[in-house]
Amino acid sequence: MCVSKIGAVYLAAGNSKRFGSNKLLYTIDKKPMFLHGLEILEKAVQEEILSEVVVVTQYAEIMKYASDHHLTAVFNSESDQGISHSISLGLAEICETTDACLFLVADQPYISKSSITRLISNWHASSKGIACMSWESHMGNPVLFASTYYPELFSLTGDTGGKKIAKKHMDDVLLCQADQEKELKDLDTLTVLS
Repeated sequence: MCVSKIGAVYLAAGNSKRFGSNKLLYTIDKKPMFLHGLEILEKAVQEEILSEVVVVTQYAEIMKYASDHHLTAVFNSESDQGISHSISLGLAEICETTDACLFLVADQPYISKSSITRLISNWHASSKGIACMSWESHMGNPVLFASTYYPELFSLTGDTGGKKIAKKHMDDVLLCQADQEKELKDLDTLTVLS
């Protein structure tokens, strides 16, 4: 059960320029890439680890999935503005109803439920405002921000994500080790999969 109301924003609006096609619809382990992380977030809501999930995307197929599964979906018609625009769109949907927000990118299909659950649990037990998944000293996604950081998240521009804010406030960052290194891999090219 949530102690604080933690929402999640699932960032699924990237243009997949280096991949050569829409990577989020690319099949990995018998399902589209975007579905791996989203199913984990859905399960976390069912288990009351998260209070809600907002999906930000520019793709009709992902919008349809979100609608069919009663998830809040925001259409990003200006994905060329970079990830900061997706962050703002998603956060605007939940900033009034949450104490913290977890951001997860849709091109990390190997992220595990246990890593996400541990990140949230460790954040609850800490006095930190930010929790970041890591492998050794490498910071990755997902990243969780307390609501005190919402104004800074809204002020991001271009293709700059929340990691910029985390690096600025390292004294307030809790690093949480992923179960496996590959969980933090963004699949940007087909060669990463081979």
